[in-house]
Amino acid sequence: PPDSPAREPLAVSGKNPLGGAVVANLNPALALELGLDEESGVVVMEAARGSIASRLVRPGDIIAGIGQFEVKTTADVKRVLQDMEAKPQNAWALTVVRNGQAQQIVIR
Repeated sequence: PPDSPAREPLAVSGKNPLGGAVVANLNPALALELGLDEESGVVVMEAARGSIASRLVRPGDIIAGIGQFEVKTTADVKRVLQDMEAKPQNAWALTVVRNGQAQQIVIR
């Protein structure tokens, strides 16, 4: 399977729901490696023990949205998090696909 788009792993830092996670662009080759049905989007590769992310997401989760923004690439994740961290947030919302089921996680 194609290893495109490039995985472009992103180590997320900062005070946000993905702080401590490493995310990557999902592609058909990575989906096969991880045993996922989805072949596009942003996938959680790892979440550092004790990090904010480790309490909310797990490896293999697909990050579909942050707040009201849809995310399709690691560049989207970086941009949205930077924009949201620049303005104080009363709550964060993540849309995560886990085991084929979409769920919204709200952090206050």
